[in-house]
Amino acid sequence: MDALGMADVPVGIGSAGGVSDDTTFECYDAGYSVPRQDIYQSGLDLVCRGLESVPDKSVQLLCLASLTDVAVLIKEHHDLFSSKVQEVVLMGGVMPLQENEMLIPDTAYNNNCDMASARAKI
Repeated sequence: MDALGMADVPVGIGSAGGVSDDTTFECYDAGYSVPRQDIYQSGLDLVCRGLESVPDKSVQLLCLASLTDVAVLIKEHHDLFSSKVQEVVLMGGVMPLQENEMLIPDTAYNNNCDMASARAKI
C-alpha cells in the first residue's frame, strides 16, 4: 500500500485460504515490497473493526481469493456481517443457475482452494 501512496490503509493477515501447509509458492523479491511494522496479525479482527465503524448496509465486499476468511467472518460474526454488508462480489465462478436455486460454485481456482467455504450456505 505504501508504494501506491496509501500508507494509511491498514493491512491484515488472512488465513492460508484452504491451501495446505505443505504447498510451496514461488515468490520473487520486489523493490516496492518493504516490511511494515503496522500489519495486523488478524485480518478477521481488522475487518470486524472496519465493519463496526460504518453505517448499516454500506459495505460492498469484493472477494478476490479463496472464500475461507469470508466464510469464517459470516459464521463467527453473522449479525455484524448481515447488518453492515450490502453486496458481495466474487471472483470465481458458478454453475448455470436453475430458477429459484442458490448459487453453486464451480471449480474455479478460488473456489477449489476451499470448496467447503465456497459452498457454505449463508
